[in-house]
Amino acid sequence: MGIKHAYRWLKRWQLDGRLEALQTRILGIGQKKGLINWSYGAVHGSFFPWKGRW
Repeated sequence: MGIKHAYRWLKRWQLDGRLEALQTRILGIGQKKGLINWSYGAVHGSFFPWKGRW
C-alpha cells in the first residue's frame, strides 16, 4: 500500500460522506471526554503541488 492508495481511499470517503462522519465522531468523543478546549484553536494547511494526485 502506497501513498496513492491512501489518497484514493480518502477521496472515496470524502465523496461518500464517511470522512465527515468519522471526523464528527472523533471530535464528539474528544469533546465528551473533555479532551478538546474550544476556546482556542489552530489551523494547519499543506500544499503539495503534485499534479493529478486525485
